[in-house]
Amino acid sequence: MNYGLPYCGSKSRIAEWIMGFIPKCECFVDVFAGGCAITHAAIEYRKANRYIVNDISGVAQLFVDAVNGKYHNESRWISHEDFDRLKDEDPYVACCWSFGNHKEKGYLYSREIEPYKKACHYAIVFGEWEQLAQLCPEICEFVKHRVQLCRNRHDRRVVFGQSAIMQLKRISGGKAKHPVITNNPLYASYYTNTSLQSLERLQSLERLERLQRLEGLEGLERLQRLEGLQRQNKDYRELEIPKDAFIYCDPPYKDSGCDYNVEFNHDEFYNWCADAAKTNQILISEYNINDPRFECVGEKEKLVSLASTKSMLKTERLYTVKK
Repeated sequence: MNYGLPYCGSKSRIAEWIMGFIPKCECFVDVFAGGCAITHAAIEYRKANRYIVNDISGVAQLFVDAVNGKYHNESRWISHEDFDRLKDEDPYVACCWSFGNHKEKGYLYSREIEPYKKACHYAIVFGEWEQLAQLCPEICEFVKHRVQLCRNRHDRRVVFGQSAIMQLKRISGGKAKHPVITNNPLYASYYTNTSLQSLERLQSLERLERLQRLEGLEGLERLQRLEGLQRQNKDYRELEIPKDAFIYCDPPYKDSGCDYNVEFNHDEFYNWCADAAKTNQILISEYNINDPRFECVGEKEKLVSLASTKSMLKTERLYTVKK
Protein backbone atom coordinates (compact mmCIF):
# COMPACT_ATOMS: atom_id res chain seq x y z
CA MET A 1 0.00 0.00 0.00
CA ASN A 2 1.16 3.55 -0.73
CA TYR A 3 1.06 5.96 2.20
CA GLY A 4 0.92 9.74 2.11
CA LEU A 5 1.87 11.81 -0.91
CA PRO A 6 5.02 11.53 -3.06
CA TYR A 7 7.83 13.48 -1.42
CA CYS A 8 11.63 13.47 -1.34
CA GLY A 9 12.69 10.93 1.30
CA SER A 10 9.18 9.50 1.69
CA LYS A 11 8.88 6.55 4.09
CA SER A 12 5.91 5.03 2.24
CA ARG A 13 7.79 1.83 1.33
CA ILE A 14 8.83 1.13 4.93
CA ALA A 15 5.89 2.72 6.76
CA GLU A 16 4.43 -0.61 7.87
CA TRP A 17 7.81 -1.67 9.26
CA ILE A 18 8.07 1.60 11.22
CA MET A 19 4.60 1.00 12.69
CA GLY A 20 6.09 -1.91 14.62
CA PHE A 21 8.13 0.58 16.66
CA ILE A 22 5.25 2.96 17.44
CA PRO A 23 3.01 2.08 20.39
CA LYS A 24 -0.61 3.02 20.95
CA CYS A 25 -0.70 6.55 22.29
CA GLU A 26 -3.04 9.44 22.99
CA CYS A 27 -1.29 11.82 20.59
CA PHE A 28 1.06 11.12 17.69
CA VAL A 29 3.30 13.98 16.56
CA ASP A 30 4.97 13.85 13.14
CA VAL A 31 7.55 16.62 13.48
CA PHE A 32 8.89 16.61 9.88
CA ALA A 33 5.79 15.26 8.20
CA GLY A 34 6.77 15.82 4.55
CA GLY A 35 4.22 13.87 2.50
CA CYS A 36 2.68 12.46 5.72
CA ALA A 37 3.36 8.80 4.90
CA ILE A 38 3.97 7.87 8.55
CA THR A 39 0.95 9.82 9.81
CA HIS A 40 -1.19 8.12 7.14
CA ALA A 41 0.06 4.69 8.26
CA ALA A 42 -0.47 5.57 11.93
CA ILE A 43 -4.07 6.52 11.19
CA GLU A 44 -4.62 3.28 9.28
CA TYR A 45 -3.18 1.34 12.22
CA ARG A 46 -5.21 3.41 14.71
CA LYS A 47 -2.15 4.28 16.73
CA ALA A 48 -3.58 7.40 18.39
CA ASN A 49 -6.66 9.47 19.13
CA ARG A 50 -5.02 12.70 18.00
CA TYR A 51 -2.49 13.43 15.27
CA ILE A 52 -0.31 16.49 14.76
CA VAL A 53 1.45 16.86 11.40
CA ASN A 54 4.06 19.56 11.22
CA ASP A 55 6.14 20.62 8.24
CA ILE A 56 7.42 23.87 6.80
CA SER A 57 6.35 22.81 3.29
CA GLY A 58 2.79 22.90 1.96
CA VAL A 59 2.51 19.15 1.30
CA ALA A 60 1.30 18.43 4.84
CA GLN A 61 -1.57 20.87 4.30
CA LEU A 62 -2.36 19.10 1.03
CA PHE A 63 -2.61 15.83 2.96
CA VAL A 64 -4.97 17.28 5.57
CA ASP A 65 -7.14 18.94 2.93
CA ALA A 66 -7.34 15.69 0.96
CA VAL A 67 -8.45 13.76 4.05
CA ASN A 68 -11.18 16.35 4.55
CA GLY A 69 -12.42 15.89 0.97
CA LYS A 70 -11.28 19.20 -0.47
CA TYR A 71 -10.13 17.60 -3.74
CA HIS A 72 -13.08 15.28 -4.29
CA ASN A 73 -14.16 17.21 -7.38
CA GLU A 74 -10.79 18.67 -8.37
CA SER A 75 -10.63 18.83 -12.15
CA ARG A 76 -8.60 21.90 -13.11
CA TRP A 77 -6.16 21.96 -15.98
CA ILE A 78 -3.04 23.78 -14.83
CA SER A 79 -0.94 25.43 -17.53
CA HIS A 80 2.68 26.60 -17.35
CA GLU A 81 1.45 30.09 -16.55
CA ASP A 82 -1.00 28.84 -13.92
CA PHE A 83 1.74 26.79 -12.28
CA ASP A 84 4.16 29.72 -12.01
CA ARG A 85 1.39 31.91 -10.59
CA LEU A 86 -0.05 29.40 -8.08
CA LYS A 87 2.74 27.02 -7.00
CA ASP A 88 3.75 29.05 -3.94
CA GLU A 89 0.21 29.39 -2.60
CA ASP A 90 -1.60 26.25 -3.74
CA PRO A 91 -0.10 22.94 -2.47
CA TYR A 92 -2.20 20.92 -4.93
CA VAL A 93 -0.71 22.79 -7.88
CA ALA A 94 2.81 22.52 -6.47
CA CYS A 95 2.61 18.78 -5.83
CA CYS A 96 0.45 17.40 -8.62
CA TRP A 97 1.57 19.63 -11.50
CA SER A 98 5.33 19.52 -11.08
CA PHE A 99 7.93 16.93 -11.95
CA GLY A 100 9.75 15.26 -9.07
CA ASN A 101 8.71 14.26 -5.58
CA HIS A 102 9.82 17.30 -3.78
CA LYS A 103 9.31 21.02 -3.29
CA GLU A 104 8.21 21.59 -6.74
CA LYS A 105 9.98 24.13 -8.86
CA GLY A 106 9.34 23.10 -12.46
CA TYR A 107 6.17 22.45 -14.42
CA LEU A 108 5.30 18.84 -15.22
CA TYR A 109 5.31 19.01 -19.05
CA SER A 110 7.55 20.52 -21.70
CA ARG A 111 6.22 23.32 -23.89
CA GLU A 112 6.08 20.98 -26.88
CA ILE A 113 3.94 18.30 -25.24
CA GLU A 114 1.73 20.62 -23.13
CA PRO A 115 -1.00 21.15 -25.80
CA TYR A 116 -1.34 17.39 -26.25
CA LYS A 117 -1.57 16.75 -22.53
CA LYS A 118 -4.15 19.53 -22.25
CA ALA A 119 -6.20 17.95 -25.04
CA CYS A 120 -6.09 14.60 -23.23
CA HIS A 121 -7.12 16.25 -19.96
CA TYR A 122 -10.10 18.02 -21.53
CA ALA A 123 -11.20 14.79 -23.23
CA ILE A 124 -11.02 12.62 -20.11
CA VAL A 125 -12.06 15.04 -17.38
CA PHE A 126 -14.53 17.29 -19.20
CA GLY A 127 -15.63 15.07 -22.09
CA GLU A 128 -14.51 17.74 -24.58
CA TRP A 129 -12.81 16.02 -27.51
CA GLU A 130 -12.35 18.88 -29.98
CA GLN A 131 -8.72 19.65 -29.10
CA LEU A 132 -7.69 16.00 -29.25
CA ALA A 133 -9.49 15.56 -32.58
CA GLN A 134 -7.45 18.42 -34.03
CA LEU A 135 -4.11 17.26 -32.68
CA CYS A 136 -4.53 13.47 -32.99
CA PRO A 137 -7.31 12.79 -35.53
CA GLU A 138 -5.94 9.31 -36.28
CA ILE A 139 -6.73 7.94 -32.82
CA CYS A 140 -9.39 10.26 -31.39
CA GLU A 141 -12.52 8.27 -32.30
CA PHE A 142 -10.98 4.96 -31.28
CA VAL A 143 -9.94 6.23 -27.86
CA LYS A 144 -13.23 8.07 -27.36
CA HIS A 145 -15.14 4.83 -27.91
CA ARG A 146 -12.92 2.96 -25.43
CA VAL A 147 -13.22 5.66 -22.79
CA GLN A 148 -17.00 5.80 -23.04
CA LEU A 149 -17.11 2.17 -21.98
CA CYS A 150 -15.70 3.14 -18.58
CA ARG A 151 -17.74 4.77 -15.85
CA ASN A 152 -15.46 6.22 -13.20
CA ARG A 153 -12.80 8.85 -13.72
CA HIS A 154 -9.88 6.71 -12.57
CA ASP A 155 -10.69 3.91 -15.03
CA ARG A 156 -11.06 6.43 -17.83
CA ARG A 157 -7.56 7.75 -17.17
CA VAL A 158 -6.05 4.28 -17.28
CA VAL A 159 -8.03 3.13 -20.31
CA PHE A 160 -7.22 6.34 -22.15
CA GLY A 161 -3.50 5.80 -21.67
CA GLN A 162 -3.65 2.13 -22.63
CA SER A 163 -5.95 2.69 -25.60
CA ALA A 164 -3.99 5.60 -26.98
CA ILE A 165 -0.72 3.69 -26.78
CA MET A 166 -2.18 0.53 -28.34
CA GLN A 167 -3.79 2.44 -31.18
CA LEU A 168 -0.68 4.49 -31.85
CA LYS A 169 1.36 1.31 -31.96
CA ARG A 170 -1.16 -0.43 -34.23
CA ILE A 171 -1.34 2.45 -36.70
CA SER A 172 2.43 2.90 -36.75
CA GLY A 173 2.70 -0.60 -38.27
CA GLY A 174 5.90 -1.86 -36.66
CA LYS A 175 9.04 -1.20 -38.72
CA ALA A 176 7.18 0.60 -41.51
CA LYS A 177 6.11 3.39 -39.21
CA HIS A 178 3.37 5.75 -40.35
CA PRO A 179 5.08 9.19 -40.64
CA VAL A 180 1.98 11.12 -39.54
CA ILE A 181 1.91 9.16 -36.29
CA THR A 182 5.62 9.01 -35.55
CA ASN A 183 5.98 12.76 -36.02
CA ASN A 184 3.21 13.40 -33.49
CA PRO A 185 4.74 14.54 -30.15
CA LEU A 186 2.22 12.45 -28.20
CA TYR A 187 3.48 9.33 -29.98
CA ALA A 188 7.11 10.38 -29.65
CA SER A 189 6.76 10.86 -25.90
CA TYR A 190 6.00 7.13 -25.54
CA TYR A 191 7.94 5.44 -28.32
CA THR A 192 11.41 6.89 -28.58
CA ASN A 193 14.33 6.61 -26.23
CA THR A 194 15.77 10.11 -25.95
CA SER A 195 16.13 11.45 -22.42
CA LEU A 196 13.46 14.11 -22.95
CA GLN A 197 10.88 11.68 -24.23
CA SER A 198 11.61 9.09 -21.52
CA LEU A 199 11.12 11.94 -19.08
CA GLU A 200 7.71 12.78 -20.57
CA ARG A 201 6.58 9.19 -20.13
CA LEU A 202 7.71 9.18 -16.49
CA GLN A 203 5.95 12.50 -15.88
CA SER A 204 2.61 11.07 -17.02
CA LEU A 205 2.95 8.08 -14.70
CA GLU A 206 3.98 10.24 -11.75
CA ARG A 207 1.05 12.60 -12.06
CA LEU A 208 -1.43 9.73 -12.33
CA GLU A 209 0.02 8.18 -9.17
CA ARG A 210 -0.22 11.46 -7.28
CA LEU A 211 -3.85 12.00 -8.28
CA GLN A 212 -4.77 8.46 -7.31
CA ARG A 213 -3.14 8.80 -3.92
CA LEU A 214 -4.69 12.22 -3.35
CA GLU A 215 -8.18 10.90 -4.08
CA GLY A 216 -7.59 7.77 -2.00
CA LEU A 217 -6.88 9.80 1.15
CA GLU A 218 -10.56 10.65 1.48
CA GLY A 219 -11.08 7.13 2.80
CA LEU A 220 -9.25 8.06 6.01
CA GLU A 221 -12.21 10.15 7.09
CA ARG A 222 -14.25 6.95 7.43
CA LEU A 223 -11.74 5.18 9.68
CA GLN A 224 -12.43 7.28 12.74
CA ARG A 225 -13.31 10.79 13.77
CA LEU A 226 -10.43 12.88 12.53
CA GLU A 227 -11.28 16.18 14.09
CA GLY A 228 -8.09 15.43 16.02
CA LEU A 229 -5.96 15.70 12.88
CA GLN A 230 -4.12 19.00 13.21
CA ARG A 231 -1.61 20.58 10.89
CA GLN A 232 1.09 23.01 11.97
CA ASN A 233 3.64 24.90 9.93
CA LYS A 234 6.46 25.62 12.40
CA ASP A 235 10.14 25.20 12.91
CA TYR A 236 10.51 22.05 15.04
CA ARG A 237 11.99 24.13 17.89
CA GLU A 238 8.79 26.18 18.09
CA LEU A 239 6.43 23.21 18.07
CA GLU A 240 4.20 22.79 21.14
CA ILE A 241 4.15 19.08 21.93
CA PRO A 242 1.61 17.69 24.42
CA LYS A 243 3.06 15.93 27.43
CA ASP A 244 3.40 12.15 26.99
CA ALA A 245 2.79 12.35 23.23
CA PHE A 246 4.75 10.00 20.96
CA ILE A 247 7.16 11.95 18.75
CA TYR A 248 8.32 10.73 15.34
CA CYS A 249 11.07 12.62 13.53
CA ASP A 250 12.13 12.20 9.91
CA PRO A 251 14.53 15.15 9.61
CA PRO A 252 16.63 16.07 6.58
CA TYR A 253 19.24 13.34 6.34
CA LYS A 254 22.95 14.04 6.19
CA ASP A 255 24.25 13.45 2.65
CA SER A 256 20.85 12.24 1.43
CA GLY A 257 20.94 13.93 -1.96
CA CYS A 258 17.58 15.62 -1.36
CA ASP A 259 17.42 19.40 -1.66
CA TYR A 260 15.14 20.49 1.19
CA ASN A 261 15.73 24.21 0.52
CA VAL A 262 16.66 24.76 4.16
CA GLU A 263 19.86 24.72 6.20
CA PHE A 264 19.67 22.17 8.99
CA ASN A 265 21.89 21.93 12.07
CA HIS A 266 21.94 18.27 13.07
CA ASP A 267 23.81 18.77 16.35
CA GLU A 268 21.23 21.32 17.45
CA PHE A 269 18.46 18.89 16.47
CA TYR A 270 20.04 16.08 18.52
CA ASN A 271 20.11 18.38 21.56
CA TRP A 272 16.42 19.10 21.03
CA CYS A 273 15.62 15.37 20.82
CA ALA A 274 17.53 14.61 24.02
CA ASP A 275 15.58 17.30 25.82
CA ALA A 276 12.20 16.20 24.37
CA ALA A 277 12.86 12.61 25.47
CA LYS A 278 12.73 13.70 29.12
CA THR A 279 8.93 13.87 28.90
CA ASN A 280 8.04 12.03 25.67
CA GLN A 281 8.90 8.88 23.77
CA ILE A 282 10.76 9.71 20.58
CA LEU A 283 11.70 7.80 17.41
CA ILE A 284 14.08 9.20 14.78
CA SER A 285 14.71 8.05 11.21
CA GLU A 286 18.25 8.48 9.85
CA TYR A 287 20.98 6.63 8.00
CA ASN A 288 23.42 7.12 10.87
CA ILE A 289 23.49 9.11 14.11
CA ASN A 290 26.99 9.31 15.56
CA ASP A 291 26.06 10.62 18.97
CA PRO A 292 26.49 8.51 22.14
CA ARG A 293 23.15 9.72 23.53
CA PHE A 294 21.26 7.74 20.88
CA GLU A 295 20.88 4.03 20.19
CA CYS A 296 19.69 2.20 17.07
CA VAL A 297 16.57 0.11 17.68
CA GLY A 298 15.97 -1.15 14.14
CA GLU A 299 17.37 -1.13 10.61
CA LYS A 300 16.05 -2.09 7.19
CA GLU A 301 17.33 -1.90 3.63
CA LYS A 302 15.34 0.35 1.33
CA LEU A 303 15.58 0.92 -2.42
CA VAL A 304 16.20 4.63 -3.01
CA SER A 305 15.57 6.22 -6.41
CA LEU A 306 18.40 8.48 -7.52
CA ALA A 307 17.01 9.25 -10.99
CA SER A 308 14.34 8.00 -13.36
CA THR A 309 16.47 4.97 -14.28
CA LYS A 310 18.88 4.62 -11.36
CA SER A 311 18.43 3.43 -7.78
CA MET A 312 20.43 1.87 -4.95
CA LEU A 313 19.94 0.10 -1.64
CA LYS A 314 20.36 2.17 1.52
CA THR A 315 20.03 1.10 5.13
CA GLU A 316 17.33 3.01 6.99
CA ARG A 317 17.76 3.08 10.75
CA LEU A 318 15.52 4.03 13.65
CA TYR A 319 17.00 5.65 16.72
CA THR A 320 15.80 6.60 20.16
CA VAL A 321 17.39 8.45 23.07
CA LYS A 322 19.11 6.17 25.56
CA LYS A 323 17.45 5.97 28.93
